[in-house]
Amino acid sequence: MDTTIQPTALVQLYINERARGRSWQQIAEKYDKSPDEVYADYMAHMEKSRAYTESEYRMLQLTRLEKMIDALWELGVEGGSVEHVSKMLPIVQEISKLLALHKPKVEAEIRIVEEKQLHLIVDYIDAVTDTVRTQVLETVTAKRTRQQIEEKWEEWVAEASRKPLQQLETATIEVK
Repeated sequence: MDTTIQPTALVQLYINERARGRSWQQIAEKYDKSPDEVYADYMAHMEKSRAYTESEYRMLQLTRLEKMIDALWELGVEGGSVEHVSKMLPIVQEISKLLALHKPKVEAEIRIVEEKQLHLIVDYIDAVTDTVRTQVLETVTAKRTRQQIEEKWEEWVAEASRKPLQQLETATIEVK
């Protein structure tokens, strides 16, 4: 069941006008209202319905920008108008910003390093666990179990850690 509060027909017209970038004054003149009335009706609906979450508003903005590119594309790219191409470039840049396509390379590299480190750490833990488990199980079958485990434990951990630690120290991550 859809619990979204639907706008009245007039408020829906206001919403459509705002999506097209019209000012409160322009909308008021078109519908013979005062800008304050238009704004109050619009905001009352938005407050009741919480019509736009951040992601919904981001998508609304993206749709608007894409429509602007569509309008300029034929004139600029296909029609060869340098003026229209130059008007289109800031829109393309705004879309890239909106979608966070210009994140610094360092952020991407840090994420890659973190992912690689996670795999190395998991591999290290697995190797240590497997080695220790094998040696403990071999010792448990012996007579002096507790004493042998206590005597050998540090040695086993050191031995089990040696190779995985070398892998951690020599691991390099190539970022292109």
